Amino acid sequence: MRDLTKGSMLAHIVNFAYPMFLGNLLQTLNTVMDGIWVGRFLGPAALGAIAVSFPFTFLLVSLVMGFSMATTILVSQYAGAKEVEQIEKTVYNSLLLLTVAGVFVAIAGILFNRTVLALMNAPAEILPAASEYFVIVLCGLVFMFGYNGVSAVLRGLGDAKTPLLFLLVAVFFNIALDPFLILGLGFFPRMGLNGAALATVLSHFFAFLTAFVFMAKKPSLMQLKTRNIKFSREITLKILKIGVPIGVQATVISMSGMVLASIINSFGTYTVAAYGIATNLDKLAIMVAMSIAAATTTIAAQNFGAGNEKNMRETLKWSWILAGVFSSVFSLLALLAPEAIIGLFTNNKNVLLSGKAYFRIAAFSYTPLAIGYVTNGALRGVGDAFSAMVFTIIALWGIRVPLAKLLATQIGVNGIWLAILISAIMGMLLSVAYYASGRWKKQKLAANMRIR
Repeated sequence: MRDLTKGSMLAHIVNFAYPMFLGNLLQTLNTVMDGIWVGRFLGPAALGAIAVSFPFTFLLVSLVMGFSMATTILVSQYAGAKEVEQIEKTVYNSLLLLTVAGVFVAIAGILFNRTVLALMNAPAEILPAASEYFVIVLCGLVFMFGYNGVSAVLRGLGDAKTPLLFLLVAVFFNIALDPFLILGLGFFPRMGLNGAALATVLSHFFAFLTAFVFMAKKPSLMQLKTRNIKFSREITLKILKIGVPIGVQATVISMSGMVLASIINSFGTYTVAAYGIATNLDKLAIMVAMSIAAATTTIAAQNFGAGNEKNMRETLKWSWILAGVFSSVFSLLALLAPEAIIGLFTNNKNVLLSGKAYFRIAAFSYTPLAIGYVTNGALRGVGDAFSAMVFTIIALWGIRVPLAKLLATQIGVNGIWLAILISAIMGMLLSVAYYASGRWKKQKLAANMRIR
């Protein structure tokens, strides 16, 4: 276990964040490669099918992944408080909860996907392909939740490097399998878009297998004593208390994305394809901030457990600086080279024009989004996931969605991009103002202690 309560907080952020950054980079590379294969060989309609199905996929994943983040937070707090037995209980109960929830969510998605996609106004020519792609991807959710659960425990113990191995395995197999399954190279059948989905499922399986083997060979890191391998109502409720608001927050994000997608879908296939491509850069633009936010959560949680407020303030200060600088770099990239970015995926002129229009406005949202992510990361670290959830609901459902609907009818699709920018700024202001108020100090540690 790595002690994040001593030494330089900046060094801890960098050492913890860079594996997270590499992991996010790998995931983004994975998405980008999927998009390139699909866009270049299957066309804009196939790209649109992925873009249409993504918000619903993210919705279902979000419902469960909040438990994973709650696991990291609880393990970190208990590590800071030096409560080993509670760590062991958290490990077992979180993995159990992730498995059960993952199976339930996958079944629900398979049963209701076509209804939801239709409600999202998916273009008729895209709907069947999007539904088939989505169902296949859902079959790999349990594997994804499995290796993410192990990763969450390791991050809570201060180990951000080993989870990178699991992601590396997943990305390697996905990228390697894509051309074979999409195009039918060698003895593989040509599966088209469904091949991209199957490659994703198999990559999650191999990552899960790697995580399982790691746990078996490294018992010293997570060795559960027999007395702690049992259901604990107390621990499960703590995971739910932290995880549900995080899951709801992510669900709110995904549901707003679904509503936003339904508005965008009404502007046609080219706009849908452009938005799908542009969101790849969006993920790239904020992934550094997301990595820093994850580091902030873990470091804040350990220091909260140890009762060290000074280190928490120092952590957030450096996190703000780093997130702001890096997100600004990506904003400049989006503004100065939009054609080069979009051209990686397609040479369709209509898609290129739509993508450029998006970047001219949405690129300015990267920095406020980054600052908001980092601040919410600190709040989650002290267990105040509820406040972060409220700020997200206000920004997305109080501002982004209604404003997008209004402006789309007034000035067209550019009104949607403007609504994204305005909501990002407001979300940042809400979270920063709340942190500055100091009200988060009222939160109790998992072990019922408070910050001193």
